[in-house]
Amino acid sequence: INLRCIERIYGDHGLDVLDLLRKNASVALPVILTRLKQKQEEWTRCRNDMNKVWAEVYAKNYHKSLDHRSFYFKQQDKKSLSIK
Repeated sequence: INLRCIERIYGDHGLDVLDLLRKNASVALPVILTRLKQKQEEWTRCRNDMNKVWAEVYAKNYHKSLDHRSFYFKQQDKKSLSIK
């Protein structure tokens, strides 16, 4: 188990949990493992929800991204059409 992920999940109590893991691994490990599985499921659901949102954003901005030269074209067109 990556010890950094335990620290990140438990926040301020991460070091205490790691200390308990070192002292009595057989008791602490099942609790930590269930918490890690909970967090993984939570993050998977969150990622799936955000993927839906990002798909909408990508679809909305796709056609705008194809027109990346319009600003410079309009600027150059304005210069060439202006009377000096």
